[in-house]
Amino acid sequence: MTTDCPDEVALVFVVTPACGYLTVPERWEAPNGKTIRIFVARVDPADGVDADDPMVVVGETLGGRPGITTPLSNVSEVTGEREYITLSTTQLRDGSLLYIIGVAPQPEAKTYENAFRRVRQSLQIAD
Repeated sequence: MTTDCPDEVALVFVVTPACGYLTVPERWEAPNGKTIRIFVARVDPADGVDADDPMVVVGETLGGRPGITTPLSNVSEVTGEREYITLSTTQLRDGSLLYIIGVAPQPEAKTYENAFRRVRQSLQIAD
């Protein structure tokens, strides 16, 4: 479902995002149960060519647990070059969150993403 982007969202982007809501199960283990709506903002690539990977990957497994991974981009303060970042999170048994961050030079993102994915998939959490 699409909607107008609130000013506080639109002002964050240098291009105009498309906003809307994604309806998902409230509890992943009960896919046919109660649902919630999550607000999302989509930004199309400046060059008009869709990337191979989405902005947010929901349903990733981290250490055998459900998690979320979001690819991000940044300009390195050290090199001045663009870098590719993956930010992953999953909830631990005590309710706290575990974050996993991968950073690589943007031109080598596809190579590093395969390694980052293998790390996330092979993670073992002992809590």
